[in-house]
Amino acid sequence: MNTEITINPHLSLHYAAFYVLGLNNCFPGKIKFSHEPFKSLNEGRRTCLSFILKKNDKDYKIAIDFHDANSVDYSVLKWSDTYAKINYHHIETIEDLSNNRVNQSEFIYNK
Repeated sequence: MNTEITINPHLSLHYAAFYVLGLNNCFPGKIKFSHEPFKSLNEGRRTCLSFILKKNDKDYKIAIDFHDANSVDYSVLKWSDTYAKINYHHIETIEDLSNNRVNQSEFIYNK
C-alpha cells in the first residue's frame, strides 16, 4: 500500500503539532510539507491543518480547523473532501452553516 501525506506548511505549528505528531505516528516517514498543492487556499488563515492523503494513487483532501471561534472557513470547506471543525458550538456553528446554505450533514460527517 503506497501512502503519502502532504501538509500545507502555512499554519500555526504550535497549535497543529499534536495533529502532525499523530499523522507521523500513523504514517512514519510518509509526511512532507509543501505549498504547491495548496495555492488555492487563503494563506491568511493559519488556524487550519490542511493536508492531502495520497493512498493508492487517490488523493483525499482533509482539513482540521482548530480555530477557537465557532465560524467555519468556507474556502477550506469547499476545497476539502473531509472537513473537521474543532471547538464548534452545536447551535451557533449550525446556524452559521445554515445561513451560508451548507448542508449540515455534509459538514458534520463527511462531504
